[in-house]
Amino acid sequence: MKAAAQTEKSRGTVIAEKARAKANKFSDRKRDSLLEQGMAIIYGETNRPKSGVTRG
Repeated sequence: MKAAAQTEKSRGTVIAEKARAKANKFSDRKRDSLLEQGMAIIYGETNRPKSGVTRG
């Protein structure tokens, strides 16, 4: 049985639609930059090498 169609969009749905529309316009460079920033927030580091010297 099909669920009844939702007549009103939730606040979160509206916010997500606006965010997706804005994000779809980002360049690849901007997307990569934002991904790197997000990963730094989550994991506390970046993909960039910290220095050319490694400790063994």
